[in-house]
Amino acid sequence: MLYRNRYGELLQTGRYIYTVSEDSVAVQMFYSSELKDDTHNLKLKQIANMPNEDKITLQVSAADGGQVAEGTDLKLRKPDWIAGDAAITVNGKTVKAEEQNGYFVIADVKAGDDHIPDADESDRIYHAG
Repeated sequence: MLYRNRYGELLQTGRYIYTVSEDSVAVQMFYSSELKDDTHNLKLKQIANMPNEDKITLQVSAADGGQVAEGTDLKLRKPDWIAGDAAITVNGKTVKAEEQNGYFVIADVKAGDDHIPDADESDRIYHAG
C-alpha cells in the first residue's frame, strides 16, 4: 500500500506492518494482511478493522504445513490508546502476555494446538482487544 504523508512523500506501509528478528515476529500495525516468514516457518494472517472494531485476530500456522520454528515469539505493539493491559485470548483462553519495551509478547507460538471453530485445525488463534 502506498500513501503520501503530510509532506507529500510517497511511503510504502506494507513493509512496516511486521518486523522480523532472529527470535520473533512483531506486529507493528493492526491492518488485515498476511505474512509468510521462512526464517521461522511462520504464516501469519491478521484480520483487523481498526478503528471501527477494537479486536484483532491473528491466525498462526506453519508456512510449510509442519511446525513453526521452536522458540518463535509473537510481539504485538502496544498502542498508545491502551491504558493498562490488553485482553489477549489464545484459542479461547485468556492469557497474560508479558509486556516488554512497548510490546505484548506471546512466547513460543505454535501451529495446531487446538481445534478452533471456523478455522483450519492447523491454525492457532490470537485475539487482542
